[in-house]
Amino acid sequence: MAVVLQRRDWENPGVTQLNRLAAHPPFASWRNSEEARTDRPSQQLRSLNGEWQIVSVNILLKFALNFC
Repeated sequence: MAVVLQRRDWENPGVTQLNRLAAHPPFASWRNSEEARTDRPSQQLRSLNGEWQIVSVNILLKFALNFC
């Protein structure tokens, strides 16, 4: 532990990861083995790219109290 503290990695902007697992592929399933063997994504895969409808509420506490 002393070695880690001596390196002071938290002060080095070049250190962006330490002891992190590699990124994993997205998990998807196919309906049958034939579809899985094709070189196409699963039909169940949905993209999250696009326009989102985000609502920002400044009076969150008022809504939270009325919600209960």
